[in-house]
Amino acid sequence: MRFLSAQALLWTIRVCFLLVNFVSKNPVLAQSPQNIRTNLNQHILNTVSFSFNPIVEKILPSTVQIDVQKMSLNQASVPEAESIENLGVPRKRLSSGTGFLISPDGYIITNAHILRDAVQTSVTLFKNQEYVATIIGMDDLTDIAVIKIDGSDLDYAELGNSQACRIGDLVLAFGNPLNLQFTVTSGIISAIGRELDLINSDFALETFIQTDAAINPGNSGGPLVDMAGRVVGINTAIATKTGLNMGFGFAIPSNIIKKVSAELIQFGKINRAYFGVALLDVNSDIATALGLPKVQGVFIDDVFVDSPAERQGFAPMDVILKVNGIAVNHANQLQAEIARHSPGNGIDIQYIHDGKVQNRNVILASLPENNYLQSPKFERHRDEYLGITVREIRQIDRNDLSILVKKGIIISQIKKFSSAALAGLEVDDVIVSVDGVSMDDLEKFYAYLDKSVNAVFIFVILRDTQRFHFFLRRN
Repeated sequence: MRFLSAQALLWTIRVCFLLVNFVSKNPVLAQSPQNIRTNLNQHILNTVSFSFNPIVEKILPSTVQIDVQKMSLNQASVPEAESIENLGVPRKRLSSGTGFLISPDGYIITNAHILRDAVQTSVTLFKNQEYVATIIGMDDLTDIAVIKIDGSDLDYAELGNSQACRIGDLVLAFGNPLNLQFTVTSGIISAIGRELDLINSDFALETFIQTDAAINPGNSGGPLVDMAGRVVGINTAIATKTGLNMGFGFAIPSNIIKKVSAELIQFGKINRAYFGVALLDVNSDIATALGLPKVQGVFIDDVFVDSPAERQGFAPMDVILKVNGIAVNHANQLQAEIARHSPGNGIDIQYIHDGKVQNRNVILASLPENNYLQSPKFERHRDEYLGITVREIRQIDRNDLSILVKKGIIISQIKKFSSAALAGLEVDDVIVSVDGVSMDDLEKFYAYLDKSVNAVFIFVILRDTQRFHFFLRRN
């Protein structure tokens, strides 16, 4: 038999005394087990609120309905003569969305796509006051816009920290869906950092918060709010086959909103930081082809002429691992990190070049305004190995497809469901090189594929004068 030491016995007596004292002072506990369970349930119901009402009452007064009058050319839908004579005549059309106040003097955040082609914008507040709004600025690369109404002491919402959002957190979506004014729905954050390719630009900044809170047409521009009553996103898009909510809504994170809205209010436009590379997420094929120890980082697909990246010696097939000490594993994550900075700022980049890890400080430039994409610095194409058939480039190809490279072969056919088709290669793509080996003619192309033991091939492709890397796994 083992005995407690004197010290252990003393501690046991103290704990027992504390438990007896605690139970005697808590009538809920000083009862039979069945009564404890009943009274405890009632105690929880009496003290815990299961209503979102306090948050709703805080946010709804800052939510607004936005009505936009736009001009568009009249398009005939029937071939009657009276319709034909009106073709090309400008006509007015109406659209609506949502926004929310971020200051007591009337600054409002919303989506840029709501305001596109607007000739007049009006705002209706929760208490039914109506205002004519002025567009302060719009940023198409984030789909964020700021408008303003003349007012004072207006109710406004606080922007929260979207970086603190976690999958599973409760959120509320506010808006005017389907013309149902000032509607609130609830849900959770389903995912973070979604990239949807909604914005047609190589420099679009997409890193959406996904939610299952019901979002429908008319919700665009409205706030997505956390349980502290702070705005963590702008409701922007839905994934749907019906045009209505199917449980997949997407919001722009508030940390992006803060920077963009502040610049729009101050300058009326965004002076965006520019690094100058085209990016791809690293997948298992890319990692295998480059000999990476694991799937990590962001692959540089191309480097643009006269960009900070070119001046610092970055090259296609480099892999960026970290920015300012933060690991980056998705292209949109890297773009978001760069977007947090201003032109002239320096950023520290850790990357792999020719198989070696290097570190470099890069001074960011301003994004060029002459359309966002500059000429690529380097160039690229691919053939019935791996599901493709190739042929020599003919003069008619050079004329029709604006092919400028002197050497290369052109894809004439692609087999369905082949490695080439799955990788995204297309007929009329020009294969410039494979695994860094220039492809001057068909014989060289077939000979290289015959002797290579690589599990994954790196194809450099020229398409529409732009250069791309494709990674094809051996069949």
